[in-house]
Amino acid sequence: MSDENKTRPGVIKLYGMGGAGINLVKHFLSSNGKSEPGHAIPQLIFGDTSHSNFTPDIPRESCFTPKSTDGSGKVRSQNYDPIVETVGQIVEQVPPGDLNVVVFSGSGG
Repeated sequence: MSDENKTRPGVIKLYGMGGAGINLVKHFLSSNGKSEPGHAIPQLIFGDTSHSNFTPDIPRESCFTPKSTDGSGKVRSQNYDPIVETVGQIVEQVPPGDLNVVVFSGSGG
């Protein structure tokens, strides 16, 4: 097969947001950025208002936290503006993949 007929592997971005999203997406850490024939390349991104959910096994360059926050204490409006700013930073710094999946829960701060 010539190089012209080969297709590049797709990229799937998994965004683990908040404690639940981080815990679910962490299961893919062993395959982060690795390509297997016939499979998309997973790239993992993590975001939270609290630093405590970023465990040592998560690469720090993949973590995003709003400045001056440490959790929301179940008062979601408290961190609304910093979260919106951080989402903009993530979009600027992490271009979208071929498929993008945001994993989160409806509970928490």
